[in-house]
Amino acid sequence: LNITVDFYVKCGADDVTLRNSKAALFFIRSASRISIVDTEFGPSDTISQIGHTAECEFSPDEILMERVYMHDFTHPDDSVHMECLTVQAANNFTIRNSRFYHCEDFNILFKHRYPVLRSTNILIENTWFDKPWPDGTSAMQFSEGIVPWRRLGDSFYCGVGQGIEVGGRALRAPYPRPLG
Repeated sequence: LNITVDFYVKCGADDVTLRNSKAALFFIRSASRISIVDTEFGPSDTISQIGHTAECEFSPDEILMERVYMHDFTHPDDSVHMECLTVQAANNFTIRNSRFYHCEDFNILFKHRYPVLRSTNILIENTWFDKPWPDGTSAMQFSEGIVPWRRLGDSFYCGVGQGIEVGGRALRAPYPRPLG
């Protein structure tokens, strides 16, 4: 399925799967049991987002991104902040066997937005993060006080010289290896 612009999962949606598809970007609002599998997003000059809305003030739950390729999230105006994905809130969120490439400032930014100020059970495994391009600072960044992951270990790969930043403190990830 080729989607012209964006894939939007509205508040209250349950049991949605997007498979073998391509779109510029996506939005997942307060929904549950959402799977994005074997799908490509990009290029885009707008950020993909997972979070809540004013109408539904609760975290999306049970979100799976598996074998997802996100690439070329950039904006021609350098003053516009860009990343491939912003996570405003998410519970039981898994990214597995995926790849992030040419994301401008960060690959993923975890930044909570009032009133939902909590994310839980974040699992990232066997996922590759390129160095943010052309002028980014870290593969992932978490807002101050947020360390929501369930596991982040040997299968987390960053581009050379990149890592994750939690509230301004840098953490190191294992040496980069290409996904097989």
